[in-house]
Amino acid sequence: MLLLLADLAPKEYLATIISVNGTFYGLGQTLGPLLMGYAFGFGGINSVFYAATGFAILIFFVFRYCTCVKEV
Repeated sequence: MLLLLADLAPKEYLATIISVNGTFYGLGQTLGPLLMGYAFGFGGINSVFYAATGFAILIFFVFRYCTCVKEV
C-alpha cells in the first residue's frame, strides 16, 4: 500500500503524504476498536457491522465530494 501511495503522490509532497498516511493509520488502529467496542456494547455484534458500513459510506462521500483539489 505504501508503494502505491509513493507512486501516486507528487514528488514535492511525498514526505508530507507519507507522514499523514502514517498518522491516520495509527489513529485508525486506536479509534477503530474503541468505536466498534461501543457499537458492540450498544447493540451486539450486528451493530458492529452496521456501524462499519455507515462509516465506510460516510468516508466515501467525504473523499468523493469534499476534496481540496481543484479540477482542471
